[in-house]
Amino acid sequence: MAVSSIYCMYHQASVFHYKGRRLTTYRSMGDAVLGPRGGLAVEVMQFFINLGAVITNTILAGQMLQDVYTSLCTDPSTCRFTSLAAWTAISGAFSWFLVVAVRSMSKMKLVGLAAGVAFLVYSASAVGMSAADGVAARAPRDYSAAGGVEAKWLNALNGVGMLLFQYGVTVLPEIQAVLKDDPKTGNSTPTMIRAAVAAHLVFVPVFLLVGCVGYWAYGNSVNEFLLFATTRPAALVAFCNILGVLQLQVANQIYALPMFARLESMIVAKHPRSPWFRSGHLARRREGKARLAADPAAGKEDASSAAAAEAIVIEDVPEGQEEGEDGEGERPQPSWLLQLVHRTAWVAFWSTFAVALPFFAQIMGFFGAVGFGPITYALPTYLYMMAFKEGMPRHKWLFNAAFVVFWLVASAAAAVGAVYGIVVAASAHDFFI
Repeated sequence: MAVSSIYCMYHQASVFHYKGRRLTTYRSMGDAVLGPRGGLAVEVMQFFINLGAVITNTILAGQMLQDVYTSLCTDPSTCRFTSLAAWTAISGAFSWFLVVAVRSMSKMKLVGLAAGVAFLVYSASAVGMSAADGVAARAPRDYSAAGGVEAKWLNALNGVGMLLFQYGVTVLPEIQAVLKDDPKTGNSTPTMIRAAVAAHLVFVPVFLLVGCVGYWAYGNSVNEFLLFATTRPAALVAFCNILGVLQLQVANQIYALPMFARLESMIVAKHPRSPWFRSGHLARRREGKARLAADPAAGKEDASSAAAAEAIVIEDVPEGQEEGEDGEGERPQPSWLLQLVHRTAWVAFWSTFAVALPFFAQIMGFFGAVGFGPITYALPTYLYMMAFKEGMPRHKWLFNAAFVVFWLVASAAAAVGAVYGIVVAASAHDFFI
C-alpha cells in the first residue's frame, strides 16, 4: 500500500505543472484536465473527505482526552467526569478555537512539523509500553481472528478501509503549493516526490512496528488504537495522549482550512461589497490606489472616484491565485466575522456527528473506503492518464487503468465492511452518553 501511495503521489505531482499552469488545488486540476464538471465533482469529493477526516480525528481526540482523565484519576469514587460524549465535545471546542485563531495554511508549517514529531514520540512510547506488557504477561494470548466467518471477512474489509485512511492524503496539491521549486528543473515536482518518499520512509516503519508489537503483546484483544491498550505508567500514558490530541488537532487544521478557504471565498465572491462578508483589507487596494494616482482625475474626492476605486479593488482574478503571506493577495478576503460564524457552524456540525457516533475504527474505515481510497489511489492516476494520454504507451495506459479499477473495487469492498461495523456498534450504543 505504501508503494501504491508513492506511485499515486508521483502522478499527482506530475499534473501539478500542466500546460504552463500551476495547479495548486484538486479543483483546479479537475478543471484543467477533466473540464468544469470534472473539477466540481473533484471538489465535492474532496470536501466530503476532508469533513470525514475531521470527524474521525475529533472522535479519536475525545477518546484520548478521556484516557488522560482516567489515567490520572486514581480514585474511582471521585472519577465522575468519564462521559465520552463530554470529552468529544471538549475536543470539538479545541478544534473551534484553532480554526478561528489560525486563519490560513501559511501559518501551519512549523506547527505541522511539531505535530509529526509528536506522532513519532507517542507512537514510540506506545510501542515501548506495549512491549513491556507483552514481556510481563503471564496468560497466553489468543492470536486467532474473533467472530464467525462472515464477521472475520467484514472486519478485515473494515481494516482495509482503516489502512486507506491511514495512508491517504486529500490535500496533496495544497501541500505541494508551499514547497520550493527544484533549482534544476524549475518546478516543484522533484521536491514533492522526495518529500513523499522521505515521509513514507519515516512513517511506514512506525505503522508496521505499532501493528506487529501491539498484536504480539495483546493478541486479538488489542485496541484499534494501541495507546488505549496499555495503562502503565499512568503519567506517561497521559502525556502520550496529550501529544496525540495536539497532533490530531493540527491534522484537523490541515484538512479544514482549505475547505473553509474555498467556501468563504465563494461567499465573498457572491457578496463582494458587503462589509459583513468582506475584509476591510482588500487584496488589490494598493494597486487600485496606484491606478487612481496615475489618473489626473484621481485627486477629486467625490463619489465617482470612490466608486472607481472600489471597482478596481474588487477586480476578479484567475482561480488559484491566492493571498500572499504579506496580506497583499489577489482577491478580497473574508471578514473576521464571516470566518467566525461560518467556521463555528461547521465545527458544531462535525462535533455533533462525532459525539453521536463515536466509533473510531468503524468511522475511520468508512471514510477511508468511500473517500480516501478513491481520492488518494484512483483520482491522481486517472488525472495523470487523462492529462498525458496522447503520448502514453498503450501498456502503461492499461496498467494505470487496471490500477485505478483495483483500488476502486477495494474501496467499495472496504465500505461494505465499514458499514457492517457501524451497524453492529450502533446497535449496542447509547447515543450522546
